[in-house]
Amino acid sequence: MKIKIFTSVLFFIGATYASAVTIEALVARSQKNALPEFPTEDTKEFRALQEAAQKGTGVDQEKLTSMLMSHIGKVYTPLEKNGGILFSVRRPVNGYDEASKNYAVNLESFFAETTDRIKIEKRDFMVTATNGTVWHVGYLEYKPSDASIEVSKDGKTSWIALADLKTNDKRFVENACADEVFKSSGEFEISSADSRSGDETLGQKDKVSHVNAETGEKVVGSFVATAAKGISRKIVLENKGSFPLGNLVVEYQSFVEQTIMKLPKDFPSDYRCVGYLKVPALAPGEKKELVLNLPETVTAKQTTVQSGDYEFYRVIPADLNQQSEGRMNGVWVKVHRFTPYGERLIREYKSSGVPDVEWANVAPVGADIR
Repeated sequence: MKIKIFTSVLFFIGATYASAVTIEALVARSQKNALPEFPTEDTKEFRALQEAAQKGTGVDQEKLTSMLMSHIGKVYTPLEKNGGILFSVRRPVNGYDEASKNYAVNLESFFAETTDRIKIEKRDFMVTATNGTVWHVGYLEYKPSDASIEVSKDGKTSWIALADLKTNDKRFVENACADEVFKSSGEFEISSADSRSGDETLGQKDKVSHVNAETGEKVVGSFVATAAKGISRKIVLENKGSFPLGNLVVEYQSFVEQTIMKLPKDFPSDYRCVGYLKVPALAPGEKKELVLNLPETVTAKQTTVQSGDYEFYRVIPADLNQQSEGRMNGVWVKVHRFTPYGERLIREYKSSGVPDVEWANVAPVGADIR
């Protein structure tokens, strides 16, 4: 016969688990680390490169793209040591609606100073063939079968292969064709795919003891700490157009709810796991699934312990959260395309479950935003 004993346990389960990374573990880690500091960039060098790149210099165009990609990486690096976890706040927070303290504002401010000021017209332009003939391009029409574009001269239309254009004009037309694909929701599609795992037990923790009031016998047992649920989340990019895409950067915010026993009840339970991915190329007809490395949410704390014939019921004090409950919500995706001339084109996607919040309304976990 098993005897059921009710006992009060006054200590808490640790937040670091050997067998899985959970939201609790990331929060514990980020609370110990210093608040992230994001780099600032002098935009003068970018402006100089943009001017050179717009004259068609291939070397400068490659340098410009490399610097844009590099800056995004520098901004995200301070977040990576904390697992990319941030509070999801519903309105701007003092101090964290400044570019220097908010990674999202930092990037948007940077883009506003550089790429977002550049606008290259992609229609009604002239191109020059290698034989010296000058052609007019109205609305860009591309024929993939022979890699040619529609051109006109003296009121007559014709088709000319991209290979027959001068280098700078060929590069300009290729960029314009890629832009058309990127901007079209029918040709460049962003979506997400989720698959959820079952609960996973994350190992034994903490010992509890009880003294039987009748016999004086002391019984010591251990209990399983927690059960966690993982999610495999993929961002899916598909090029349904007829021209390849390149130099894509994917930013994401994956929304999470997690009540944590070690924190007071009034502490925020909304989090965002943020990150970025680079996609150097996406060929026509190609679909890429970008798998996000997300932590697990804790779905329940185990409240019983077995030791011999004794089964303990773990009673949480009333002033603490009764259990840890967590779930993954939606994902918000921003895809950037950097052109060789310094422009940034952007497409967004929101899955179901994304709350009505601003992209930039976030703060580090180490900041008390109550």
